[in-house]
Amino acid sequence: MTKQTPSLSFEVFPPNPEVGNAKIIAALKDMQGLAPHFISVTASNNKFNIKETTVRLADYIQNDLEIPTIAHLPAIYLTKDKVAETIADLDKVGVQKSWLFVEISFRVLSLKRIFVTPQT
Repeated sequence: MTKQTPSLSFEVFPPNPEVGNAKIIAALKDMQGLAPHFISVTASNNKFNIKETTVRLADYIQNDLEIPTIAHLPAIYLTKDKVAETIADLDKVGVQKSWLFVEISFRVLSLKRIFVTPQT
């Protein structure tokens, strides 16, 4: 029988690009000291470029802070092609675990990818 231990994780949202990243970067550095098991980056809303906000923040957490990172992609406003593009962008920066949150809309269900590492 294995002993279960508590798990700590955080969920963050990329800030509005007009506000900048200084506050979230400081908060993430504080979180790093708590040794979370992972941080989930929830995709920015449909008004902003997901690659410049969500993927960029996930890349920073995964590669600069060296904290395992997952992406949370709300499918309500993302097309099937945008989900595929975003997953490819995340794979390029080493974030290979994604949670595709399908709210109401089932149009992208075929791309559902929950904690799956791509085969190489």
